[in-house]
Amino acid sequence: MNPFLATVSMIREIIAQLDTIIYTYLYARTIDQLIKIISTTNNDIKTMYPYIGILAFYYFYKYVSRLIGSSSSGILRELSYSFSKQTFYHKLQELGIQNMENSEISNKLFRMNGVINRIHDYSQDIIYLIASIVVTIATAVTVFSISPLLVLVVALITIPQYLIDKNYRNQLYKHSYDETEASRKATSASNGLTNARELEEITISNGFTFFHKKFSEYYHKY
Repeated sequence: MNPFLATVSMIREIIAQLDTIIYTYLYARTIDQLIKIISTTNNDIKTMYPYIGILAFYYFYKYVSRLIGSSSSGILRELSYSFSKQTFYHKLQELGIQNMENSEISNKLFRMNGVINRIHDYSQDIIYLIASIVVTIATAVTVFSISPLLVLVVALITIPQYLIDKNYRNQLYKHSYDETEASRKATSASNGLTNARELEEITISNGFTFFHKKFSEYYHKY
């Protein structure tokens, strides 16, 4: 991952998550100033210009930020895909063709094929997580200065949700790991049935029913 683009994405994500707080503050200040003008005898509308200017600049910034974030994410996705693919096939070359038939290695290669195109998404999830931690700390400090009890209540509500989610993810990974070989065989059968050249050979050898059974039995159990 390009460090500069990753940093840009992270900063942009932090600001994006702070967007609600920033907008609420700016909007509240603008409304306060408008009420102040209405409630006084000296209705000088010119005092509203700085607030309107700040809001206009904020909307312009949001547009530019969204544009930069979208561009950096797209570039990172392409770079990540290229780097991951090159690393993958260089590693295959190092392993040697003679090791490809090893069941454990085949399972690892299958799992790798399943996630290699999602590596960028994982890196974006990490950026999102770091940004969320920063925003959570900033929000907690702000709320704590107003109502310490509220922070405690939110923490007590959030912790069980975190533990449940963590347990679910661990079980999901364990299931995926344990079922790698069965999933690999089912996927191989499906690939054969959806490939015109292989399907012709399968049909000639009367293997259609066998491959269909291999695929359907694996997924129907769910």
